[in-house]
Amino acid sequence: MSRIERKELEGRLITCVLPKGKGLPLVEALYEKGITRAHFAFARGFDIHDPPGRKGLPEEVEKDLVTVTCKDIGQADELFSFIYEKAGINRLGGGFMYMTRLSVATPYFLPSMEDLKRASQGSSTEGARRKPGPAPRP
Repeated sequence: MSRIERKELEGRLITCVLPKGKGLPLVEALYEKGITRAHFAFARGFDIHDPPGRKGLPEEVEKDLVTVTCKDIGQADELFSFIYEKAGINRLGGGFMYMTRLSVATPYFLPSMEDLKRASQGSSTEGARRKPGPAPRP
């Protein structure tokens, strides 16, 4: 059985739990800022400020989840502040967010536009000879 070598990574993961309808606009704002490493999903839960239901606890409602992978602590701090303001976390019932250190991450690079153009024209056979794995950086 192989063991994953653990080493200190500089990357961070920002996780946001937001009221329904706030996640997609946040992901769009991140995209406009050039951030493409964001994930958007749904969950069910309740906020302590939600009105109580029949059993005394708030009724579960749908929440938006947004996670953002950051390459280093500098980018993470900048995005944390941006998300805090943009998503309205600072308002009552605005949700919450937290940041954690990444223990394992795999970089993924898209091919450059030049490589894509060459491949579409059939003038490059490099892709057929190259070993599988991440594409080289543009």
